[in-house]
Amino acid sequence: MTKIPLDDFLNAIDERKDYFLKSINYNKKIDLKESENSKEFPDFKKSVHIYSHLDSDGLSSAAIIAYALKRADISYQLSVLPQLETKYIKEIKEEIISYNRFIIFSDFGTGQLKFLKNELGSNNYLILDHHQPENLKELPDIFHVNPYYYGISGESEISAAGVCYLFAKTLDPKNKDLSSLAIIGALGDMQNKGDKGSFIGSNKLILEDAIHTGKITVERDLSISRYQPLYIALAYSLPEKLPTISGNEEKVKLFLKSLQIKIKNEWNERRTLLNLSTSEKKTLLKALISEGYEKNNKSKEFAGKLITNYYILSNFDPISDAREMSKLLNACGRLGFPSLGISSLMGDKKSLLKAIEKNKIFKREISAGIRLAEENIRNYNSINTFYHNNINEKIIGTICSILVHSREELKIKPLIAFADSDNHFLKVSARADRELINKGLNLGQILREICQKMEIINPAGGHPPAAGAKIPSMNLKIFIEEVDKAVEIQLSN
Repeated sequence: MTKIPLDDFLNAIDERKDYFLKSINYNKKIDLKESENSKEFPDFKKSVHIYSHLDSDGLSSAAIIAYALKRADISYQLSVLPQLETKYIKEIKEEIISYNRFIIFSDFGTGQLKFLKNELGSNNYLILDHHQPENLKELPDIFHVNPYYYGISGESEISAAGVCYLFAKTLDPKNKDLSSLAIIGALGDMQNKGDKGSFIGSNKLILEDAIHTGKITVERDLSISRYQPLYIALAYSLPEKLPTISGNEEKVKLFLKSLQIKIKNEWNERRTLLNLSTSEKKTLLKALISEGYEKNNKSKEFAGKLITNYYILSNFDPISDAREMSKLLNACGRLGFPSLGISSLMGDKKSLLKAIEKNKIFKREISAGIRLAEENIRNYNSINTFYHNNINEKIIGTICSILVHSREELKIKPLIAFADSDNHFLKVSARADRELINKGLNLGQILREICQKMEIINPAGGHPPAAGAKIPSMNLKIFIEEVDKAVEIQLSN
């Protein structure tokens, strides 16, 4: 039987599980004498503090670990951070010393590895991450779990939530029912890049677990929003823009009228994709393909993009679409309500309903932020940038991603966004279209190396198409110049 990279990865996770359980004294027995009798208190454990990132993948990761620890009767605390900055690491060091705590870092830690080792030592924490390590030639430490060391891409084959899920499943096979949370995290990091929005690599195997446990079913449908009114979904959420209808709701209404597809039902309610009959969907698909080829000169690949997989959740009513759940988690984290997102994943219905309301607020903030960003885009030799003091640092990455994926002119160069942070610092979010990555661009590497070169203390990094950093405001000009040059060099090579 051919050995696949996942085998080695799972073996490594099993070793880290043993390290974790030993570190928290999971099976230690304590004898206390009372008079002449002896009492035995089984399962004395060191308490655990989970630190995770605030985006969808980070919150899914935190929920998986929290679930697993709760089931194992291991006491824990949970904190969500915008980034694992040096100031937080110093605070965590004090926590370990003062309270004898064991730390789990999920969805970050790899980019901060050197600083963590210098500050925290090597026997009181565990990193569960999927970001690309700086040096893959070094063997991973016993406190470090990362798929890249085993030939598995953390950008496209497994998210941090997937890594946390495999750890939880190794801790107890009963945690197989947490697989759907890993899929939600993977969708948050847009890892469904296979044909028709499918998953590849380890994510594919995790999805199989979710299907087998009855937590997820897979459906295929038109790749537009299923929940927005149909004419709005067609105007703004097609996988590729059609200049004859995209961005224009009135033209879409005329387009649907010509197909005899009603935009309202008999109760005067606006219809969505979910309300269409099979016959209407076939008519719409055929018309969109014709519109793409005959009027908009689309390539052969366009038709394939019009159909996608939907991952349907069985236990998060009224949210059924895993992508929608992922967006809701991101909204909670970015707005400063991560506990709502995590509680929702852990089955709290009241939290889920509150999270749905927060998501509505988030959408309005994103729309306002996009308008400000579009008005302030600056063009450099090899990059585009934007900054506005009214854009919140917690949503800058989301805005950057939306612009890169929705505006053709911004796909030609990477987009580097800046937002005000604390203490005269700027939050940096960098995003690039897949075509640039295929040409050799690696934004995570660029930001990491430039920050090291400029002696910026906060670690930087990420994935090739999406990366982040935090820089002193006074370094903005030289930072932009350095990134502009580095992008040019990478793409020219």
